[in-house]
Order: sequence, then structure tokens, then C-alpha cells
Amino acid sequence: MRPSLSEISSVLFNPQSSLDEVQSALNAYKTCLLNASRIDFSEREHQQHLQLNTGIAIGLNWAASCLDDHIRTLKFIRGTKNAINQKLEEGIQPVRLVYAGTGPFATLIFPLLDQFSSEELQVTLIEINPNSAKNVKHLVESLGFERHVEGVFVADATSVLLPLPNTRKSKKTNYDILLSETMQHALQAELQVVICANLLSQMPTEALLIPQSIDLDLIRMQLEAGNFRSVERIGELMWVDADFLRREFPVDTSWQFKKQFDLSKVSFEPEEFLGISTSIRVFEDEIIHENESGLTVPKMLISMEDVQEEKLEFTYKIDPDPGFVYKKLEGSFESN
Repeated sequence: MRPSLSEISSVLFNPQSSLDEVQSALNAYKTCLLNASRIDFSEREHQQHLQLNTGIAIGLNWAASCLDDHIRTLKFIRGTKNAINQKLEEGIQPVRLVYAGTGPFATLIFPLLDQFSSEELQVTLIEINPNSAKNVKHLVESLGFERHVEGVFVADATSVLLPLPNTRKSKKTNYDILLSETMQHALQAELQVVICANLLSQMPTEALLIPQSIDLDLIRMQLEAGNFRSVERIGELMWVDADFLRREFPVDTSWQFKKQFDLSKVSFEPEEFLGISTSIRVFEDEIIHENESGLTVPKMLISMEDVQEEKLEFTYKIDPDPGFVYKKLEGSFESN
């Protein structure tokens, strides 16, 4: 007999659950969502990404497979629950959460809806892919959470305006949490930065962001047993949190973030590489460390030998393929 959503949730939120128990629960959760869905995942159209001028919204099939990244899924769900509890402890009820980029499953939200009453938690769901949004709406209904959901909207979260149509009339201060997991390692390709900058700009300063922070560092790295690992942190490339996104807004194709490094001061060993590490604080103690998830695999850039004694400028750009680019600097240099 398959476990119910409540039984699955009890495993996910139990700090004593072993990794094997968590993996088993998440596999059962995926089966639950697949069985309740109305999508033929074998169709070719579901494998195609949607290209925007600020990045890609990954295809429906790829979005569905994110659930297989167990540590990512677990820590995002647990971290979001902690953020909701914090708002409830502040006397806010219901807590109003915006979940942007749901994919076809709205994976991160259903265990939370199982844990909180509709009087405690209200959610607004945003998804750019109409097939995914249609399936999410079906899942909400089939799993019995209509009273929790203010709306499921087909919209581009990089530019959509809040409050969305059909949500209850309210000031923007009634949005308490923004949840978006629309990223890859090194914040490349996808829309995380643009989505969060747009939506946070329309929310109050006390609104919480999930993930709470994303730390991108320039590193020396080695290839070990087929996997890259950090050897030494050279310096911070970019720290993305709510304060950063509000300060940098508007974040669009004309926006850039630059950082410079003098590698003449960096010693290295043969067969080492220059790379980018990613660490994600979902919320408070829920942290996704290096190589715990596909989101935190170090990204290799170039051999250290090819940039020794060089001064480099890194630029995070927003375009159809967002991410960091770098160039060698000549002459004057601003030290970091």
C-alpha cells in the first residue's frame, strides 16, 4: 500500500529521518504526483525549454525531474516550513506565500499544504508553461487543497505585476514569503535572479525570500574521482539575497554585476582549475553545501595555468544565457 501525502510529509519533516527514509518518501511523493497528473511525459513538446530574453524556463519534463534531486527538495521544503512558522510566530495569519516557477508538480508546496491549515497558509502559484500550470491546478484540486490556493497563474514571473488577478484585494504588504527555485549551479542559464528581483520589488521589506541567500565564490578546484571539489576559496563573486536584489533592482538585460580579481596573488598546484562554487542557504540552518545537490556542483572555468599572473574581471550578465563571463584586464586594476 502506497503511503499517503501525510505519511510522506511526516518523514520529510522529522529531523530523525534517515537519508534512506527521506529518499524512499520522496520517491513515493513523486509516484503520488505522477499518478495524480494528467500529462503524457513522453511527448516531445514537454522536453523543450522556453527561451526568454533573460534566460530559459526549463522544459516540463526537466522541471519534473528536479524532484529526483533529493537533498535539494528536502532542504527547500524544510526551509520553507521554517519560514512559514517564523511568520506565524510573528502573529501573521494567514501567511501569504508566492511560489514562482512551479513546474508541472509544484513539488515544494504540497507537503507544506498538508502541514498547515488554509487559515494559516495561503499560496499563489505562478508558472510560465501553460501545460505545467494546468497540471498544477489539477493537482491542487485532486489533492484537496483548493482552499489553500489563491490562484494558479500562467505568467512570466520575470515581469508579472502583483497582486495577480483574482487574488483577494489587498495591499502588497500582505505578501509574506517569496519562494522560487529556478536555478542551476553558478546561477547559469535559468531565471532565478530576474524572477526574484522583480517579485521582491513589489513586496514589503519584511517579506522573506526562499532561498535566503546564494553564495557564489571564485575557487581553486581539483578533479577527484570524476568530481570537481573546492581546494581554496579565492574570493566572493556574488552574494544574492533579498537586500542585494532590492538594491540592484531593476535587474534586466541592461544590468550587470562586476567583480575583479588579481590572480598573481594566488598560488596553485598542477592540474588545478579556476571555478565557481555555489552554496545555498534555503532558510536559517537548512543549507545546501557543495556537491550535495545538482545546484551546488562546482563549475569549472579554465586551467589555473592559463590565468596565472592574470587580472580578471567577472561580469554576471542577464541575457538569453545568463551567467558569469570573464575577461583579462590590462593596466589599472581595482583590488577586491
